[in-house]
Amino acid sequence: MAGSLVRIAVIVGVAGIGAFVHARMTSLPWRTDVPAVQRRLEIKDVVKTHRGNDGSSSEAANAGGKEGEPSLGYGRVSLDELRAAIDDPYVIIIDARPHTEFEAGHLSRSVTPTLNIDAERSFDDPRMSELMSSGLQFVLYCTSTDCDLAEQLYVAMTQMGFNGSQIRIFPPGWEGIEQAKLPTASGPDEWTGFGVPEAPEESAADPNQ
Repeated sequence: MAGSLVRIAVIVGVAGIGAFVHARMTSLPWRTDVPAVQRRLEIKDVVKTHRGNDGSSSEAANAGGKEGEPSLGYGRVSLDELRAAIDDPYVIIIDARPHTEFEAGHLSRSVTPTLNIDAERSFDDPRMSELMSSGLQFVLYCTSTDCDLAEQLYVAMTQMGFNGSQIRIFPPGWEGIEQAKLPTASGPDEWTGFGVPEAPEESAADPNQ
């Protein structure tokens, strides 16, 4: 466990240096003059367009929208892949549902806890910059295949500067998690960042040596 934390810290540190240099050269996408409300509406429109008129199919969103428009392009995570990701310290799992739904129940993990980033408030989440510079993989989920919040969060993250190829979605969402009887927990998301692993304690030097 300690070794995994050290490896994550190294990855985050190296990636963070590159992100800092890049941020100095270009303004971060979410710090523009575009109002957050307008951004949310634009993202909803993008996802709705790709889902089709009824807005009910995640298959439509990824296969291509109406009139042959390109797909949103995200990768999908199978149930077996999600099971493996639960214990993978190099994967961040994000629940894109509103906070009240997350607190009532969400996927439980033994490593980095499942994060709750409400898709409609993602641009306001102060943790996004650290997540973007982490270099880790991301798995998103919301309620079910009828829910488009994970897709909205995917679009928002790519607009912020996340690498879209590092983000995948588990379409069955919370309903699929419950049906598969995966580990769950309740309560708020209290994750504040990766932090810095504590250095191992050194034994006192032998004065006779």
